[in-house]
Amino acid sequence: MIFTLLHILLSGVFLVLIPLCAGNALLSVLKLEKSLTFLYFSGLVLIWAVFQMITVPMVLTRLSFTETFTVLTIIMAMICLYGIYKSSFRQWRLPEYRLNEKIAIICMLLLVSALLLVTFVTQHTDADDSRFVVNAVDMLRTDTMYLTNTATGKVLDYFPGGMRKDVTSPWAVFIAWCAKLTGVHPTIMAHTIFPMILLLAAVCVWWMLSGIFFPENLIYRSLFLDLVLFLNIYGHFSVYSEECFLLTRVWQGKAVVAGIGIPAVYMTACWIYEKGKAQYYALLIFLNFALCLMSGMGIIIGAIMLGCIGMVYGIGKRNWRVMCMLWLFCIPNTLYYLIYINLS
Repeated sequence: MIFTLLHILLSGVFLVLIPLCAGNALLSVLKLEKSLTFLYFSGLVLIWAVFQMITVPMVLTRLSFTETFTVLTIIMAMICLYGIYKSSFRQWRLPEYRLNEKIAIICMLLLVSALLLVTFVTQHTDADDSRFVVNAVDMLRTDTMYLTNTATGKVLDYFPGGMRKDVTSPWAVFIAWCAKLTGVHPTIMAHTIFPMILLLAAVCVWWMLSGIFFPENLIYRSLFLDLVLFLNIYGHFSVYSEECFLLTRVWQGKAVVAGIGIPAVYMTACWIYEKGKAQYYALLIFLNFALCLMSGMGIIIGAIMLGCIGMVYGIGKRNWRVMCMLWLFCIPNTLYYLIYINLS
């Protein structure tokens, strides 16, 4: 029991430090202003984008999971080492807050902590485990990727039916990689570690979104985050709602698309519209690849959102060049969709 808890604790720490280092590497290259939430969010986006770009061709060429794990681990290690190299070890100082700001921030942090605690000590299982979790477990068991029928256990030499969606959106590979890297069983990784890591990422996105709506007002930003948390906690009006997916099975790729991916794309689009920096376009490209990793719906929704963002920018700013460029960002989505419909 102690050994298991130690594994869970170490994996939690490990999966927080890796995104922070990766985020520092990405933001250092893009020369964007750094904050703790932005580091964590951008680090996960970079990791997911790299997984998508590397894993899909390796799955299609039927390479083993060990080979995929080795390549991804080397790339992640290089990214993290660069992030550590670019780290600034200056002493961080908390800004001076007024009393009402301190109260608002403390209440927000208590609510976030309570949600993470409940997420850690409880879990939700359903029929989707028979595919999403089983795929990750099977990768470690057979050293193959998506070549086992999850319903019968039969070895496959092609990618049938619903398995084709997993080939172009190999989210289970990310679960299996994290499990093998930390020594935690994929089921425990999916149901215990991932919910906390991903909910923390969602909180980071909501906090940065609040900065767009209420810049320089910490009280309103804290209240905004409180409101979003309450909407998710009490928004279980259907088992298919975003609120339900986010709090009960956020480890599934489609839940990450709904709870993290879509708000993050909107947030990045706002930055592009308001600031127009080229670095945010690069961030949007990585984010689009991350959406493609999460789910087949991420491929479609990512393309739709990029198309809409380009249209709004072109009309609002009268800049057709940028509009066309944003539409060109949909090329990876189109390629993944073509691969999906032609797989056999």
